[in-house]
Amino acid sequence: MLDCKLSSKSAKFLSKCEETLYNRLKNKINKLRENPFLSDYKRVLDRKEKTFRVGDYRILYSVFKGNNLLFV
Repeated sequence: MLDCKLSSKSAKFLSKCEETLYNRLKNKINKLRENPFLSDYKRVLDRKEKTFRVGDYRILYSVFKGNNLLFV
């Protein structure tokens, strides 16, 4: 399982969102920690980040295999 680090914007958003949305996003981030290359992720054009939809929201993340890190 990968370690997870949130950007300051991600942490701020999660701290302000509703509990149900927070739980949905947290669960999806935990699934991404286990397998960051799920079949329904998409790459962001011309960037290294990947994106994953959760309802109306998207999780942008990068995987650093050498550091065993998932950056959201």
